[in-house]
Amino acid sequence: MTGLTIFIYTTDPSTRSADALRLLGILAATTAAEEREPTRDRRTD
Repeated sequence: MTGLTIFIYTTDPSTRSADALRLLGILAATTAAEEREPTRDRRTD
């Protein structure tokens, strides 16, 4: 049997910690979305 651990982080609203946690979530979501996208050629000829 394989175990599963889930970590949940919370902060008080309107604090620097809340802002930092929100930024961390945005960065993680952006990275995950970029990994799912096919590679595109961004050259403009």
